[in-house]
Amino acid sequence: MSTATTLDPTTYRTTDEYGLFTQSKAKSSKDLGKNEFMTLLVQQMQNQDPLEPVQNQDFIAQLATFSSLEQLTDLNKQMTSLSSGQDQLINSQSLTLIGRDVVANTDGAVRLNSTGADKIVCQFDSAPSSARVLVQDSHGNTLRTINMNDAHAGLNTVQWDGKDDHGNALAAGDYKFKVVTSDGRGNDKVVDGYVELHVDGIHIGANGIEVVSGDRTVGFSNVIEILASQTAGATGN
Repeated sequence: MSTATTLDPTTYRTTDEYGLFTQSKAKSSKDLGKNEFMTLLVQQMQNQDPLEPVQNQDFIAQLATFSSLEQLTDLNKQMTSLSSGQDQLINSQSLTLIGRDVVANTDGAVRLNSTGADKIVCQFDSAPSSARVLVQDSHGNTLRTINMNDAHAGLNTVQWDGKDDHGNALAAGDYKFKVVTSDGRGNDKVVDGYVELHVDGIHIGANGIEVVSGDRTVGFSNVIEILASQTAGATGN
């Protein structure tokens, strides 16, 4: 009786028609690499039924699959190399921020400490009819309203003096703030507001790259502008 063998693709072993192993090519990994693919293809050709050989179109399809596998493997290596290069570039760029002032998104938080409060920054596409900054506590209660005099198109800054509307000095800590503009017809609009920070250092840890400013850190991705010189300001009272 003939003992034509077939390939077991799950273990890369050949078996006879009774299920007995005749050759071992076991692979420890579950991944099918290009070397394993070629082994599989050669075994298939060697053990095919001569009365029903693999059709040309099937063989070409398998070669095309192998070509695609090899291209994807090379592409994965290139993407890994590119990602590593980008990480190194970002790390190098972040180091250039040390000693500079930046504008950062702190999700509407402004910090008050013994040296004063963060400078609040906002940008208008056009000069608003009026604008103001609302400093609030953690519950959203407004503690101080700062009217922005001469608010203009472009970058505007407001320096909060750390006091409430009654002139009382507030305790050091983190506060909320909102920048509100008015169109002169009673229509108010809350616009994006940021803070200006001095970069003392760069921290790289579990959260990625972070900018160190005083005793806090801000994500590198939250830095939206690097200041080259003193920003133009709108006075407030």
